[in-house]
Amino acid sequence: MSTRALMVAARNLIRTTYSLDERHCKITASGKPIPKAGRVFYAVHDFGEQNRAPESDVHFHASGSFSVTISVKTAHVPVDRFDEVLYAPEMDSTQQEKGIYDRATKLRDLLHMNYSLMSSANTIIESTDAGRDKIIKPPRWLSIMDLGPQSVDWFWGDMQQSGRSIPGVAVRVAFGAAEFYDKLDDLAGYAV
Repeated sequence: MSTRALMVAARNLIRTTYSLDERHCKITASGKPIPKAGRVFYAVHDFGEQNRAPESDVHFHASGSFSVTISVKTAHVPVDRFDEVLYAPEMDSTQQEKGIYDRATKLRDLLHMNYSLMSSANTIIESTDAGRDKIIKPPRWLSIMDLGPQSVDWFWGDMQQSGRSIPGVAVRVAFGAAEFYDKLDDLAGYAV
């Protein structure tokens, strides 16, 4: 429950901070954008959990991880300026268009060790899980990984209609080591 609650809280924070709707930010299973995604899409998705106290029979002391994959459609970018516009835009304070790495580093800064994110996730847990588990340490930024140019199927398109070999790019920002404690008292009395 804790990692799912973190994903919901992260999605909500990203939407609020960047004024996005579900066409631009959503929880997805794979990190791919949804079929009707906007030009820029933030996909929040699970990155796994790990038990930090495997010797315990009465609780989990676990860590959870999630990722946010940022996908940008590039039909608006001239082929000869593809790398420059998306990866290394000029750093001009009046510039509206931001490169994909600018978006990734802003996202990293927003979510890394964010105690408000942890608090929001704990509120979600309390409302749905009767307070059985609790996040005790917020997620930390782990990595930014360039997924590179993405084919048409990444964006749910048809190659024959696209006419473009590189319709977009993606970068994955991973967060992890969010620690949570989960009591197993509801298992008491069961024979193993």
